[in-house]
Amino acid sequence: MNSEVMNQVWILFGLILVGYLVGKLKIVDGDAGNVFSRFLVNIALPAMSIYSAATQQDITVQTLFSALGAVIGIYILLPVISLLVAKVFHMVPTCQLLLNYSNLGLMGLPIIRNIYGNEGVLYVLLFMLVYNLHLFTVGTITLSGSVSDKRAMLKKLLTPASVSSVLAFMIVLLKIQLPTLVIGITESLSDVQIPLGMAVIGLKMTDVRILDCLKNRTLYIISFLKLAIYPAITYAFMYLLFGPCMLTNTATVLMGLPVGSMVTVACLEYDGDASLAAQGTCATTLFSLVTIPLMIMILF
Repeated sequence: MNSEVMNQVWILFGLILVGYLVGKLKIVDGDAGNVFSRFLVNIALPAMSIYSAATQQDITVQTLFSALGAVIGIYILLPVISLLVAKVFHMVPTCQLLLNYSNLGLMGLPIIRNIYGNEGVLYVLLFMLVYNLHLFTVGTITLSGSVSDKRAMLKKLLTPASVSSVLAFMIVLLKIQLPTLVIGITESLSDVQIPLGMAVIGLKMTDVRILDCLKNRTLYIISFLKLAIYPAITYAFMYLLFGPCMLTNTATVLMGLPVGSMVTVACLEYDGDASLAAQGTCATTLFSLVTIPLMIMILF
């Protein structure tokens, strides 16, 4: 299985390179990455959620809730470690968000779907549900020091990705059978998520000066922790709970992914260091081209 999985990973990285070259060669305009990203997050990703749930209904309720409890545990444990790291290295609050929040939608879903199929996607959706709740509560409080607008925070939580995740779990738990037409449409949109999502990552990397990222010493510390130490901690935590299994491997991969672009969005809205967040996303994405294949080789 190792060679097959690695081949899929290299294909995904090749798609990132395609996106980067498209951006550098100015084949699309500068705002294309944001347009494609909105389409993926608001349309393709929710469609993948619904399709995965509709075609993967043999998972048990006990398994889902056990997995949800473990995911919540991870999002309690790792942020506490991030807080301690920030104090030890005298880092700004934005660094805590860089450590806590991975690129689950654009990178996590394609990688896990290629490895485990639709059952793996359901586990990713659990992470995304907790991720969104955590980012726009604990994450925003970390940046601003308080909750200034509860209504705006609630609006941020009610994203298409979050709503579709809840719908997906309802479909699985209630064994809802969707019409063939709906399954066909969501399947077609799901197929767009992987190639376009990876290309968008490469496209967005052209917005940041890579040399500036490599000059920032703090980003080396963050990258090492985010891409090497945190997945190791996650694996140990999940192994104690479930042993070696799909959920353990999925959680490890997800927590070892580069920083998600939503961190930059949160920093722009809640007085964080958006420039540092963008550089952190770029730097960890670059280094992940080495660490993700190594992680896959070890796990699979």
